[in-house]
Amino acid sequence: MGRTALNKDISPRHLQLRSTLLRRWKTKGLEPGDKIESQNEIIKFCDFSLITVMKTLRDLEVEGIIRRQVGKGSYVVQTPWAEAH
Repeated sequence: MGRTALNKDISPRHLQLRSTLLRRWKTKGLEPGDKIESQNEIIKFCDFSLITVMKTLRDLEVEGIIRRQVGKGSYVVQTPWAEAH
C-alpha cells in the first residue's frame, strides 16, 4: 500500500525554526549589529526544544547571518531578507 500524503509542514524542525526566526527578525526590522533573542527567549515564544534552538542558531552562525558571543548574546551580521528583492 502507498503512503498517504499529509498537508502539513514535514520539513525538519530546525529548518522550520530558521524560517520563523528570519521572518520574525525581518518583521522587527533588524539590521546588522542588532541583538537577537536569547536561546531561552526563543524557547518561550516558539514550541521548539533547546537542542533544536541551539542547532538552528549554530547553523545561522555558520551561514554568517548571526554572530554569537558567549555571555553577551547573539547579533545580526547580515540580513538575507533585505538582500532579496
